Amino acid sequence: MISEEIYNSTLTLVREIISAETGNEFDEILPEMHLEDELEITEVDLARLIKAINTHFNINLDATEIEEEESVETVKELAAVVAEEVELG
Repeated sequence: MISEEIYNSTLTLVREIISAETGNEFDEILPEMHLEDELEITEVDLARLIKAINTHFNINLDATEIEEEESVETVKELAAVVAEEVELG
């Protein structure tokens, strides 16, 4: 189980990375937002986003796996996957 503190800080950082990579304003990127439908993140954008997340958190998420994962459709779901990976080390 991911601690609330780690999840919340990860969510904030993921939102900041999404903002930097997509040009969307940080305050407009809400946890419930759908990555593809609402933020218009394409496959190419997602690959770039995952690369930036991997670099920032020093983890190794696979963009293809994230894209195929039906449970990762929103900002908060992506943050949860990142937080889990960070906790696992």
